[in-house]
Amino acid sequence: MNFLLEQFDTIFDNPKSVNKLKELILDMAVKGKIVPQDKRNETANILLDKIKVEKEQLIKEKKIKKEKPLLPILEEEIPYELPEGWEWGKLGDMCYLITDGTHSTPNYVESGIPFLSVKDISKGFIDFNNTRYISEEEHKELTKRCNPEYQNILLTKIGTTGIAQVIDTTREFSIFVSVALLKFNSDYIFPYYLQHVINSPLVREQSAKNTKGVGNKNLVLKYIKNFLIPIPPLEEQKRIVEKVDYLVDFCEKLKQQLEKKKRREDKLNISIFNSLEQSLTIEELKDNLEFLLANLSSLCTDIKYVQQLRNTILSLAVKGKLVPQDLKDQPASMLLEEIKKEKEQLIKDKKIKKAKALQPITEEEKTYVLPKGWEWVKIGEIFDVGTGSTPLKGNNLYYEGGQIPWVTSSATGEDYITSTQNYITDFAIKDCNLRVYPQGTLVVALYGQGKTRGQISELLIEATTNQACACLFNISGNPLIKNYVKMFFKKIYNEIRMLAVGGAQPNLNGLKIKNTLIALPPLEEQKRILEKVHNLMNVCDELEEKIKNADEQKENLLQTVLHQVLYKQGIELVEA
Repeated sequence: MNFLLEQFDTIFDNPKSVNKLKELILDMAVKGKIVPQDKRNETANILLDKIKVEKEQLIKEKKIKKEKPLLPILEEEIPYELPEGWEWGKLGDMCYLITDGTHSTPNYVESGIPFLSVKDISKGFIDFNNTRYISEEEHKELTKRCNPEYQNILLTKIGTTGIAQVIDTTREFSIFVSVALLKFNSDYIFPYYLQHVINSPLVREQSAKNTKGVGNKNLVLKYIKNFLIPIPPLEEQKRIVEKVDYLVDFCEKLKQQLEKKKRREDKLNISIFNSLEQSLTIEELKDNLEFLLANLSSLCTDIKYVQQLRNTILSLAVKGKLVPQDLKDQPASMLLEEIKKEKEQLIKDKKIKKAKALQPITEEEKTYVLPKGWEWVKIGEIFDVGTGSTPLKGNNLYYEGGQIPWVTSSATGEDYITSTQNYITDFAIKDCNLRVYPQGTLVVALYGQGKTRGQISELLIEATTNQACACLFNISGNPLIKNYVKMFFKKIYNEIRMLAVGGAQPNLNGLKIKNTLIALPPLEEQKRILEKVHNLMNVCDELEEKIKNADEQKENLLQTVLHQVLYKQGIELVEA
């Protein structure tokens, strides 16, 4: 116990760890480890007998329908041994009705009786703020089959499944099929105990295991009825709820404090990163950067802060603030003239095609003032930009025996493309007018699932691509320019993504990539920038690894303490 108190600030240092503490409290509760047992309490097997007798009477009086009996609980189904006086039961045996809301979309009206769906339950309380409404007449018709009442339990069963909530209001409402309704006698089962059990890891695991389907997944009633539930004596149910509520309230207060702490950390880190970007001189930047690096462990305590640092480093790099300028460097304007000549020669030699001239860069497009010797340039001026295509599937001449790597946009998730699962034939290259790009070609994803769009990678093999990739062939052949542009694209990843158009899957295209604006430094400065970025990114990598290791250690410590101390000394913890 003393060890727990000593390590408390280390273990419970973020809202996520507090959520795990809440889960453990519920887990302890349903294992009978959170309050002492009292042998004077009426045992759970007597409660179950009373429930059984009551259900038989209700069936006899035709108030409920007789249902097919649930299968008995097998020995191998029992997950752990219960305290004396407790019993295992199935939820369907404890409730005299388990049903769900209407399966048909009702006729909505502007005002009337609230009509709840899973979104109104899944926050952990019944939320009437954004409900839709149905008429009183339709509500009365729906309640003939499904009538939610005070101290019944609602259970989410479609989408976000397995969340239970006691109805703590006398307000009338109806429910949709996405919500199940549990009716039982509160003289035998304390509603809030049943709510805690269903929300505990024990039943949530059963819920997750039995949630079926693709997309909007469903937890069907027959599985809900078969949930395995630990049942204590009624008086102990009430004591458990009182103790759980006390501890969960403590957790919520702790969580709020930690969230407040996180907000302060966010503001501090934003302030420090802003001070870096707003440094007016190299000397000021150096001082600010040295301060940050000296205090990294205390400032960047979360992976997200490391990512912010990476973004700040890239931002400083492409604005000419990361390394000092050297007036002896050949200016970027001369570099552009050299690339222009090389481009003309490649066109003359028919190694690349002559492309339509790009529109001149306007002053409005220039988002910040460049250092002396730098130039704004469009990607299409310094790289030959092309796209690929997909040879017709099913045509064996295109694929059978193919040895030419064919890359898709999903491959851009890594810094380098070293292999591919797909190959096409020489015939496919010629017949589909595809181009095989050399090693060192940059590949930008034009569209794809999740975060794919806008990602940049580099070919370390000769390959062609599908139409979801833009390939950037380095006209100058100088790897410095290629590496600098690759870094620049990582900096403008979010901006690039915003250029996409379309509905469900927005797309970029080759023209948008060609017109992407790059702040180009002198060649020697590109080298200094890349070296500095590389060194700082290594620092970020090390810090990120330390944070991951620390988080893993905290997780292990959390599990050790919670399982060894809390499980064994739950009562002592509560008293402490």
